[in-house]
Amino acid sequence: QQQPQQQQRTPQSNHAPAGTAQPATAPTSNCSATAQEMMPWAGELVSHLQACQSPDEARYRCAELLAEFASKQQVASTQQDERMRKLQGANSVLLRGFRGLYQKQRGAEARSQQAEDACARMAAELARCQEQLHRAERAKSALQY
Repeated sequence: QQQPQQQQRTPQSNHAPAGTAQPATAPTSNCSATAQEMMPWAGELVSHLQACQSPDEARYRCAELLAEFASKQQVASTQQDERMRKLQGANSVLLRGFRGLYQKQRGAEARSQQAEDACARMAAELARCQEQLHRAERAKSALQY
């Protein structure tokens, strides 16, 4: 039994096999997004199987295409995992920054509240002192007559 020569493909995307033409007709609207993404792979599989001379050759070509698909999925998964790690790192930095700003804002609010309380106490003390001054002036004027 002779194995068919493996065709060399260059990667064009993470979703479609290289060298695959788009289908002549657009998929129907009831196809899911996943099914539509698989159309180029299905087209390549069909074209490979149609060129096969025997069931053994068809199995080999099927396995070859499935291996290529799995490899591209692994690469895509690895890239997605790396992107996720980068995003989590960036989110961690942003979260630390937001927490720092939140703590500063809370401290500023506390100092502002303390200043407002001190101002209210001083205003009350001023009002009390002014009232005492007015009483003392009335008492003084009453003694002068």
